[in-house]
Amino acid sequence: MPPELERDVLFHAILMALTRYVPLPFLDDALRQAAHERMVRRLGTAYQRELSKEEVKVLTEDRTGCCSGCLLSLFLWPFKKVLARLLVVWDINRTVDAASGYFVSGYLLQVAFSEGLYHGNAVRLRDAQDAAAARVSTSPVGRVFQSVLGGASQKLRQAGQELARRLRKQAPPAPEQEAEAAREVIEEVEEEEQKALAPVIERLREGLKAIPASYYDELKSAFREALREQSEEVSKDALF
Repeated sequence: MPPELERDVLFHAILMALTRYVPLPFLDDALRQAAHERMVRRLGTAYQRELSKEEVKVLTEDRTGCCSGCLLSLFLWPFKKVLARLLVVWDINRTVDAASGYFVSGYLLQVAFSEGLYHGNAVRLRDAQDAAAARVSTSPVGRVFQSVLGGASQKLRQAGQELARRLRKQAPPAPEQEAEAAREVIEEVEEEEQKALAPVIERLREGLKAIPASYYDELKSAFREALREQSEEVSKDALF
């Protein structure tokens, strides 16, 4: 991955993960979604792919399901700060898992664009990303993120609080305006935040370089294989 593009993907992966520290229920999810959308659009633009809103939606949708999760999140919200203080290690581990997962997603998307593997079917691309991450352990990437972010929890919290401060400066958005308000805040997040996180990003880059090339080859092979399998299934369906 080109260095500047890798830095951008890492920055957005961290940005998405640190929205967990935004003390505003539901708006934290809106900020995460806005950051994810921006990362996907920027990757597309880097390879002359102007993605439609529907494509971006498919490539960034939360496939874990929201209904029960959102209700549980809302119920636990008053206790979130207390839990975070009591379970600091668990909390940073969740942040690390989220950031490393977002990076792998961005890495595979870059592979698709750079190798010409994307032909407009966002659902198949997203399915292949998920399949590759399921077939090949992402623990080598996770260990790098753990070694770097594990010692930067305070910096991440401060960055999350800064996002919340920016949202509070705006008039409280109506529910239907939350997504747009989050996008505006994320679009403003650029030079200052990237500069603050630059040392963290460079340590992550060095750690990722130390992972054997064979791991990335295996991950890419699993991704290409998943895409190929889906193409074969589509061809078979067309026969009937």
